[in-house]
Amino acid sequence: MLYLIVKALHVVAIVAWTGGMLLMALLLASLRPTHGPFVFPQALLVTLRRWDRRITTPAMVLVWVLGLALSLRGHWFGAAWLTAKLLLVLALS
Repeated sequence: MLYLIVKALHVVAIVAWTGGMLLMALLLASLRPTHGPFVFPQALLVTLRRWDRRITTPAMVLVWVLGLALSLRGHWFGAAWLTAKLLLVLALS
């Protein structure tokens, strides 16, 4: 039962982390001017920084902690698929 709860929290953290990164990328891309300097309102930058600090970064840390807890509990550290997945997550982090 504990394994399923940790796995569910891991998936929720993945969705929050990915959603936070996509939201920031979409906002920055949609507000980019077609010509002229690349200047954003200061309030928007403050809001994006706050979003990153409160949602995206804690979700990333939670993904790492819960993912490592799942792999320790499942004894998967010798598996090749986990090594590949850890390299991918490390590149995203």
